[in-house]
Amino acid sequence: MWGVNWRWLGLAAVGLLWPALSYSTETLDPANTYAYLIGFVHYNDPGVPLLDPTNRADIRLKVALKDWGIPEERIALRQDSQAPRATIETSLADFARSIPSGGNLIVYWTGHGYRFGHEAYLLAYDSIHGQERQTGIPTAEIGDIVRKSMNGGKVLFLVDTCHAGAFRQVARGFAPDTGIAAAALTSANLGTTATLAWTFTDALIDAFRGQAWVDENGDGDITFGELTSYVDDTMRFEADELAGGGFSPDFDPNLVLSSVPKSERVSPLDGFHLGEFVQEKTARRRIGQIVGIDQNQLRLVFVDGTKGALPPTSLELPDIPNPYHVGDHLKISGNVATVLKLKLNFIFVHYDGLSPDKDEWRPIDEVAPPAAQ
Repeated sequence: MWGVNWRWLGLAAVGLLWPALSYSTETLDPANTYAYLIGFVHYNDPGVPLLDPTNRADIRLKVALKDWGIPEERIALRQDSQAPRATIETSLADFARSIPSGGNLIVYWTGHGYRFGHEAYLLAYDSIHGQERQTGIPTAEIGDIVRKSMNGGKVLFLVDTCHAGAFRQVARGFAPDTGIAAAALTSANLGTTATLAWTFTDALIDAFRGQAWVDENGDGDITFGELTSYVDDTMRFEADELAGGGFSPDFDPNLVLSSVPKSERVSPLDGFHLGEFVQEKTARRRIGQIVGIDQNQLRLVFVDGTKGALPPTSLELPDIPNPYHVGDHLKISGNVATVLKLKLNFIFVHYDGLSPDKDEWRPIDEVAPPAAQ
């Protein structure tokens, strides 16, 4: 059995590991940034599952980006019937070409994603259930459109779909000679599903609105690295999901996205920072999020919904044991599976007798422990 120190491995979980507290040198200027947003809660084919239209986060993200400083005419939002495949392919290329040399682009997508082997596809409005591979848009194609249409600058792929972790390779495919520095941050890894809630997009909104709990070191600047750490913890502890992401060789992960107002900045206490997830040292071992820092105590909301305040000496970073090993044979939902990889408290499994495109990441709390197999 082994445990995981979440402070050091949080970014490694999504393939993004760098000194989270290093100083930044560059700021993403909203006045020089354009945003292309795609959002689906329903599709033309009734066979494609509906998503919750309540309090749509794509709309709220558009408002947050406008408040952040992007001029409204530089934000394009296409929803549902406004976004069939051909329209997306054409309009994204046109939008990227309209950005002046050296400008920045945010590409956001929320909806359904499907995986076939090492490839992932995003569903457009006219995609057909059962024909996702033929009628969806490959994630690689989104990257190709941007690469061929933009003239330098930076691009952020922020994707809230199942299997969106495929954008890690998309971002890493932007070589330095393209003149474009790229990064991806996604609600799910390749091989994992995404929550049906707006957890991921709400985390993005928190960052662009300069919320203090995203600022890991309390210096007033929220960097892309700090956002990644925040998304990783939030998806893991609130949604029991494994986030994803990656970046090109010349992307600076210490890029500043926003600033926390001086009156709202909170300094860490004994190494613990606002927004961080921690664990009680007691036998209960409850995990909670720090929602406030007083002189000598940390105010917490635990994952079971209860609240409390404890001194730093009573808390530690979450240390969750993973009882599995590569090669273990398990039964999951009646199917025999073999463990291929381990990552934090997730296992990546292959189901005997099924094709590799069914391989997936599963959280260990959804699988019976080895002794019960």
